[in-house]
Amino acid sequence: MINNLVSFLSSWADDPLGMLHFLLALLALIVGPAIFLTRKGTQIHRFSGYIYTSSMVLLNVSALFMYQLTGGFNLFHFFAIMSLATIVPAFWSIRKGIVTGEKKYYYRHAHFMAWSYYGLMMAGISETITRQFPQILPAAGDWSAFLLFLAVLLPVSAYFTFSLVNSTVPRVYGEHVS
Repeated sequence: MINNLVSFLSSWADDPLGMLHFLLALLALIVGPAIFLTRKGTQIHRFSGYIYTSSMVLLNVSALFMYQLTGGFNLFHFFAIMSLATIVPAFWSIRKGIVTGEKKYYYRHAHFMAWSYYGLMMAGISETITRQFPQILPAAGDWSAFLLFLAVLLPVSAYFTFSLVNSTVPRVYGEHVS
């Protein structure tokens, strides 16, 4: 059993930084639903949010130090910066909402957090396919089918993410939040 676990983990990362990155991503993927499913503003929600935010910041910072794939800045680094561009404003928005009491900041917080988790799931899907199911990818380097899959998946799932947040936030706060 230990050998199977070691084998599984080594298929995701072959160095300590990569393993840290993988474990932080796994933690964020697990904690994320707790944030969305728990009542907002409770201790559990806040605690889960701190764990998620911390793991996402560390996850993205670790990604910015990984260059084994291409030897330089690449698309994954760009997406790590984009991920930070959702998690930082999410944290700032909730702090601002607590201080001012303005509900628009809660709405912004919910949107940024949803997009943060959405990005994490899309990265997880891409990583899982490329690492665990490479046989479905073309050997000749033609990534068009995979890119087409992502081009369909991203907007469809983005629509449902956006719709979910727009229907949930007003229900949580009992009014339309602008």
